[in-house]
Amino acid sequence: MLFDFDLRPIEEIQPWGNPPHLSLSWFGFTDGFYRLQVGSECLFNYSNQFVEHWSQQLPHLYSGPFVDYYGEPRKIDQAVS
Repeated sequence: MLFDFDLRPIEEIQPWGNPPHLSLSWFGFTDGFYRLQVGSECLFNYSNQFVEHWSQQLPHLYSGPFVDYYGEPRKIDQAVS
């Protein structure tokens, strides 16, 4: 079994709070995407139907298919090797 976790790119991490009281914490810097690979199967991937539905409903937020650790789901362009 492989736990596949990728951190969100640092340039995508946004501070929380309201100006002038913005802050960052370890939680923001550990934001990322994950899935489990068991043999040839990947667990915690959203189905094609789910991705299609939500990418149409919320195109600015969702591009699937991996589970997002904290924020809105986003696509990872890297495959498990």
